[in-house]
Amino acid sequence: MTSFTTPNLAFWQVAILSGAAAARAEDQGLAETPSILDQEYALIADRVPGFGGLYLDERGITHVYLQDLSYACEVQYLGERVEVHQGDYDLRDLQAWKGELQELLSRPGILALDIDEARNRLVIVAQAAYALRLRLELRELLRPTSVPAAAVLVDAAEPMAPDALWRSRLVVFNPPAKTDSRHLQGCSQAA
Repeated sequence: MTSFTTPNLAFWQVAILSGAAAARAEDQGLAETPSILDQEYALIADRVPGFGGLYLDERGITHVYLQDLSYACEVQYLGERVEVHQGDYDLRDLQAWKGELQELLSRPGILALDIDEARNRLVIVAQAAYALRLRLELRELLRPTSVPAAAVLVDAAEPMAPDALWRSRLVVFNPPAKTDSRHLQGCSQAA
């Protein structure tokens, strides 16, 4: 039985939301269009050097990964309560590496490939029976790429039943309203 830690749970919540958006995009013939969430994260990464992603925990706290913590004031507007953590990877690098690994999705047993913003890593989701073998082969699979092995996690799961996919399309996500620049009061500008 798979246990879910808070970061894992947050990943699956985002994955379900992303899956619902992807299903809608596929229904509309827009499967190649990046999700709105990915576009928003890319905009943040353009404004904040070293931005590695963010997630909202069950207490409503927004957690943000930054490679350079001196930019912490630049992300305070992202939530009512924001905690900044040391990130290992820039979101743009994770996005590029995800692109390099897309062909893995054609392998039997691999269910998904995504950026896990709650862990600042790429995650490959594989069927439980295949996950251990994939973990053992991961370094070899990554050798012809620029993807560092430390940036990739392998999670085990089982495919969703068709009725679970149908229900995931009912999820509605309402992003928080944008805030004004008063969030920067008391913050010094990063160099």
